[in-house]
Amino acid sequence: MIGKPVSGEELKKVLDQQAERDKFVKQVEEELKALKPGECLVYESRPEMPLWINVGLASVVNKIKGLKSIKVENRTYIYRAK
Repeated sequence: MIGKPVSGEELKKVLDQQAERDKFVKQVEEELKALKPGECLVYESRPEMPLWINVGLASVVNKIKGLKSIKVENRTYIYRAK
């Protein structure tokens, strides 16, 4: 067997994290779709934040046409080009 068995507790933890990630990505996607040309939102990342937050943010930006992003230190500015 190549894979390792996972306990029910670990599986529940992973499923809960995935649900949290999906909820976050959906909320961000709704916010960004609502941006009008010239509007901008900033998202701040902190060291204690999970990596998937930044990955999810980047995937949403790439998914929605007309959005641009600028990463400055721990902030990501996302705007809709005019």
